[in-house]
Amino acid sequence: NPGKISGIISIAIGIILEIGGVLAYIWGIPESETSFWYGTTHYMTYPFREMGTWFLATGFIAIILGIILYVSQQHIQKQVIVENVKVRCQYCGSLMDESDNQCPGCGAR
Repeated sequence: NPGKISGIISIAIGIILEIGGVLAYIWGIPESETSFWYGTTHYMTYPFREMGTWFLATGFIAIILGIILYVSQQHIQKQVIVENVKVRCQYCGSLMDESDNQCPGCGAR
């Protein structure tokens, strides 16, 4: 089923983005640098922290969409049962479908 497969792929991509986001966010935590000469503390930030936040957000959205795709496909599949009702021809007595216009046995209408 293509909907379930796309849901699983979306969940997998979301998990990969979440892992990458956590790693990038941890790598981007500000480090303090104390200057020996000035006695002040400067905070250096890395661009990875912002990228990690975006990865976390898009990973979360991908996981939610994947779950929605996967679950919604279970309700879409419905089985249609068609019954062919057979009737007897009034002239020859052979069986034919109710929707047939002509008897396959004798050709009567």
